[in-house]
Amino acid sequence: MTGYLSTTDTYLAKNKIVFPLILLLIGIAVYLPSINIFYINDEIAFIERTKVNNLFDLFSFFNFQNFDGSYYRPIGNIIAGKITFFTNQNLVLIRLFNILIHILNAFLVYQLGKRLLKNLEYYNLLSAMAAIIFLVHPLHDYAVIWHTALFERAMTAFYLIALVFFIDKKILLSLFFAVLAILSKEMAFSIPLVVLVIAVYNEIDKKEIAFQSLLFFAAAITIILIRIFFLNNNFLTSPDTHPNAGILTIFKNIFLFAGLVFYPLNIDDVKTFIQNNAYIIYVVIILLVCISFLFYKFVNNKKQIILLILLFILMILPASRLLMRWYDYLPSVALCLLIPVVLFELKRIKSIAAVILILFVVVEIFSLVKKEFAWKEVSISGKELLSNFVNEYKEHIAGVKEIEFVNLPAKVNEIPLFQLGFYDHINYFLKEKKNVSLFSKMYMYEFNNEMMITKNRDTISISLNRENYFILSHNEKYVNFNDVEKTSKINYLYKPSRDKLIVLYKNGRFEKI
Repeated sequence: MTGYLSTTDTYLAKNKIVFPLILLLIGIAVYLPSINIFYINDEIAFIERTKVNNLFDLFSFFNFQNFDGSYYRPIGNIIAGKITFFTNQNLVLIRLFNILIHILNAFLVYQLGKRLLKNLEYYNLLSAMAAIIFLVHPLHDYAVIWHTALFERAMTAFYLIALVFFIDKKILLSLFFAVLAILSKEMAFSIPLVVLVIAVYNEIDKKEIAFQSLLFFAAAITIILIRIFFLNNNFLTSPDTHPNAGILTIFKNIFLFAGLVFYPLNIDDVKTFIQNNAYIIYVVIILLVCISFLFYKFVNNKKQIILLILLFILMILPASRLLMRWYDYLPSVALCLLIPVVLFELKRIKSIAAVILILFVVVEIFSLVKKEFAWKEVSISGKELLSNFVNEYKEHIAGVKEIEFVNLPAKVNEIPLFQLGFYDHINYFLKEKKNVSLFSKMYMYEFNNEMMITKNRDTISISLNRENYFILSHNEKYVNFNDVEKTSKINYLYKPSRDKLIVLYKNGRFEKI
């Protein structure tokens, strides 16, 4: 086995073009089902707001845009605008661009790994395995398939390029890409700390460490000051955007984020189980701490392992208030590198580490492809749902100024259908601008989820089973997460009007009240 490993490692070192081609072929093949996924969630709204008439208009994104809310992400918006411009809003090409950016990020994981793990045996092979694990991980379905998560992909690309240049001692280039990462998404504010840790790990001269780190901290602080004093913006994001979390919640989320990377199967079933058994989280944390201690005791080269764990914690820290799996896209890089390192450094299973990793990747691919087909099925069903509604009630729609949806299937089988951006989504099908409002959204396991609907002269009562819930919000465009109310039953008081069409979602279709 060691002979094969050594030969493969040497081959990767000598034939530099081979592995990028392997990543390209695997990435295209594995993500092929996602190319035909129809618009989902707020993708139409995202495309509309980053649409430009010419490339010079892209520079307007450096102005603070209302649609960004409390964020400032001009570089992410510019990249989105370029994709929209060059694809002419062709959805298949947009999906393909997303896949190619993800493949690029997997290649950057490989490049970063070769630099961070250069003191280990088979470091080329270890880095290649980490890149493949990152490429096909089912955890990244949101980050790759959902076009609005372009901020995540762009930020990660710039972030990894910055780290590669930093290790190569090209400090000014590294600083430039670090700034691009920060201007793509706020999560990149962690980069000065990550750079500092890598500098200490590489045992650079203390004065040089201080000088280099100071440049990155100065750049981050400058951007923060510009946001506060010139854009009337806050430090990172508004407290209204995401709920505040205490230390225990952040600590718990960091462990959960780590667990998502180590788990190669579909996490949605696990998520449901954890939600129904909250105490399990703390049991898992205790077990992970114990297992980590045992692993640490029996592995060699502990220095690299400590470095990768530190990088993960620092990378995830800015987003640890809220558990959203696309937040794990960048931090997962550190743990994807950690997985092959730990397996190859364990003294007693070193000979079968490659077999374990291959099985891990096979399970990942199976889970990812299965998830892609679920996304495709939900998106096409959502398309049919709105198409049928518009065709069936064409005359009623034409005669009103406003359409109010009493309830919407926001998520179906954990896939975001109409969770965000429904205003632009419905107007895409109407092919005209109507005043659109909604009363509530609901999470469902399937389109025909059992609902109890009763209606009298002026009130509709809707009850879901206890495993689902409604999100009540009268304002669809801007939702304050702290004000969202969740309930298993809603009562909607309606007043018939000639200027308003009231629509109810029932039995897998929209019906006029």
